[in-house]
Amino acid sequence: MAVHDVAARGFGDAAEAYEQARPSYSADAVAWLVEQLGITPGATVCDLAAGTGKLTRQLVPRYARVLAVEPLEGMRAVLERVVPGAEALEGTASAIPLEADAVDGVFVGEAFHWFSTAETLAEIARVLRPGGTLAILFNQADGDFEPPLPEAFWDAYRAAAIEKPPEQTELDDTKIATVNQAGLKDDGIIAPPVSDAGKGVVEAPKKEEDDADKIFTKVEIESSYPGGDGAWARFLNKNLHYPDEALNNNIEGTVMVQFVVDQEGNVSDVQAVGGPTDGGLREEAIRVIKKSGKWTAAVQNGHKVKSYKRQPVGFKTGE
Repeated sequence: MAVHDVAARGFGDAAEAYEQARPSYSADAVAWLVEQLGITPGATVCDLAAGTGKLTRQLVPRYARVLAVEPLEGMRAVLERVVPGAEALEGTASAIPLEADAVDGVFVGEAFHWFSTAETLAEIARVLRPGGTLAILFNQADGDFEPPLPEAFWDAYRAAAIEKPPEQTELDDTKIATVNQAGLKDDGIIAPPVSDAGKGVVEAPKKEEDDADKIFTKVEIESSYPGGDGAWARFLNKNLHYPDEALNNNIEGTVMVQFVVDQEGNVSDVQAVGGPTDGGLREEAIRVIKKSGKWTAAVQNGHKVKSYKRQPVGFKTGE
């Protein structure tokens, strides 16, 4: 299935405007979804029809590897610029450029209506590992605008809006199955967690949690190195050693290191989740993070919390 002509014209020629105007996703909603899916931070996931990375940028801090598949060159160019932590790939929902059983989860943000056919569902199932999950997200305005927007606005909006994609009929006789976290097939659609009471909006259930031991993947203020980027650069200049094996073989690149920073700023669970695997670069990046001392803790709801942190450590030969 090729990219729908309306989508190609409407989105491909206006990638920068899309990036500036398209709303992002609620961090709380994404955090709740990630928790429900149970996909571990060390997983590989795919953001299908990623656009400029509105959803991708929220997946990168949460998973070890994020593959962003987007068919339009203009959108991918913006995505690569604003979400460098993801791997941008050219592809469509009916021809995903991944091997079979490649990912633990496929996320589709505000796009599934463009390609909701049996063909694409089969392709998504192909790239998912056993027990993998398909997550479909849509943004919806919460209530009417107050005060109401003038009619002139809506006239201009309707004149410039991209038309609705054609109705999909291929799924009429297709049964969609789900797979629970234990990897057992369920031949039905699970009910939403909370009734929408006729509003057309499904809300995540509210629950009380003890945040003392919880490790946050998304926070209001991220943990940081004391003194900021300048202090971090000085620390690296003094303490980072280029491994001889990598230097002799001209191996360079950026290692992405993930670790946990607790409420006191202590660093633990340090691991390399991306970057070159040869030449000892990952081992050196892990060593220097462990040597970095205490960090400034993340903040959520006005309190210091334990959180995941990702920090790039770059190696360049200078040749």
